[in-house]
Amino acid sequence: MLKAIEKISKALVLGGLLVGGAALVAAAPAPQAPAPVVVSTAPTKAPTSKDQVVLTKYNVIVMNDVFTPESTMKVALAAQKIDEQLPPGETIYLVLSTPGGDVDAGTELIRNLNNLQHKVSTITLFAASMGFHTVEGLGERLITTDGVLMAHRAKGGFQGEFPGQLDSRLRLAEHATRTLDEHAISRTGGKLTYESFRKLIDNELWMQGQEAVDLGLADRVVGATCDASLDGTTSEAVTLHFMGMSIELNVVRANCPLITGVLVSTVGINGKNVDPSNLASIAAAVGNPNIPTDVLVSLQKKIQETVQSVTGSSNVLRQEALAN
Repeated sequence: MLKAIEKISKALVLGGLLVGGAALVAAAPAPQAPAPVVVSTAPTKAPTSKDQVVLTKYNVIVMNDVFTPESTMKVALAAQKIDEQLPPGETIYLVLSTPGGDVDAGTELIRNLNNLQHKVSTITLFAASMGFHTVEGLGERLITTDGVLMAHRAKGGFQGEFPGQLDSRLRLAEHATRTLDEHAISRTGGKLTYESFRKLIDNELWMQGQEAVDLGLADRVVGATCDASLDGTTSEAVTLHFMGMSIELNVVRANCPLITGVLVSTVGINGKNVDPSNLASIAAAVGNPNIPTDVLVSLQKKIQETVQSVTGSSNVLRQEALAN
C-alpha cells in the first residue's frame, strides 16, 4: 500500500512544511483560532501491569522533530542498529512527539521500519499530521493517557503547466493522501468509514488517550517508564550560520524520551562562549570593533530566538501543528 506513494512530489506536505511553489495550495482550511484538544469524558482506568511499557536504550527509538529526510534518516538508522541487536520476539518502540512534516520522508520511514526483523510499535506522546499517519502505518498503536493524536487535511503547493502538469501532480497528491487516509480507516475495525473520517478531520481531529482508542485510531492506553539504562542526558552540538558567523549551541536532552524538555548549556560564536543576554559579550566574541551596533542587535536577537526555539521545542512542535 505504502509503495504506491513513495514517489509523491515534495510539494505535498502534512504538518505545515510547505515545499515547492506556492502557485496552487491544495484545499485546506483558512487560518482559524486553534481548536481545543478534545478530552474524552469517559472514565479513565489505571493501566494494568500488561499495559505498562518499560523503555530501555536497547528497545526505543525517538521521533521528536519535524518529518524531514534528515530527521527520518536518523530514526531509520537508529532502528536498524537496534534491530540487529535486539533478541528475537522483542518489540522496538517508536516514541513520537512530532507535528508531522514531509509526506515522502514519512512514508519512507514507515516502509523502512516495517521491513525490520522486529515489530515496531508506537507510543504517542504527541503525533500530529504525518506523525498520525506514521502511527497508523506501523505496529501496535500505543498512547499514553494524556497523549495526543491529530489528523487533518493535507496542505501543499504546486508549480507546473496547466492544463497538464498541474492536473497530474494534483491527482498524485490526492491519491497519496487518500491512500494514507484509507489505511488509517482500515485499522479502525469498521468504526469509521471514509466519509465519517473525512468529516471528523474537516476542521482537524484532536484526540487524547482513550478517545483515540474508542475511535479505533489507537489500540491501547499504556503507562510508560524508562529503566536505568536511559538515566542521564546526552549533549548535542547544533551549529547555524548568520551573516557569515557560526552560532554554536550545546543542546542537552534527557536520554529518556518521555522527558521532552531541552536545555541549552552553552552558546558560542565562532568558537567563543557568550552570554546571549549581554551585547558586550557578543561583541567580544565577534572580535570586530567596527561592526555596527544594529548588526550586533540582530545577531543577539537571532541567538535568543534560536535558544528559545530549541529550549521550548516541545511546545514549539505543538504550536507548529496548531498553526497549520
